[in-house]
Amino acid sequence: MYAGWFMSKLRRFGCVLLVLASACAFGQQTPTWQAYRPNQEVRVPRLPVLMARSHDPSDVLLTSLDIVFHDRSICCGKDSALEDRALTADPVSLREIAAKIAGKQLLNDGRPVQITADMLPAAPGIDISPSIVRALRSNHPLLMVWNSHLYVLYSMFSTELCSTRLWTAMTGAARS
Repeated sequence: MYAGWFMSKLRRFGCVLLVLASACAFGQQTPTWQAYRPNQEVRVPRLPVLMARSHDPSDVLLTSLDIVFHDRSICCGKDSALEDRALTADPVSLREIAAKIAGKQLLNDGRPVQITADMLPAAPGIDISPSIVRALRSNHPLLMVWNSHLYVLYSMFSTELCSTRLWTAMTGAARS
């Protein structure tokens, strides 16, 4: 008798229970905290201030790589590991620069060094700012081509809006 009564009520109110259960499940997904931080600066510290010998794109490329690596034995001092390879790259093609310098290189003293080069897509609608912030926070300046000129990106200002879930997705670690 109780089973029949319960089934009739379940049919009548089952939809309401489903909506309430869905609302409770959705309520569990709200972030535990949110933060809005305007004008946050991310900067790579202690980079050398260098000026290219000329306006020639090859000189600008070597100087930019020297700033990025800030180690004359890797690039771009005399007998450095990358100087000859970097000179063969098109100075305004980041894809070609990355292809030339990436991989295992040998220093003058025979020690190997592994160089990685990642390309970030530059297209409307693609947000690469988390990748830029992550690189700069890891003290890795970036090479950037804009209007056929090569630049070293070592600092940026941003407005940070984060929640627990967003912070975990951007950094791979939960923030306390």
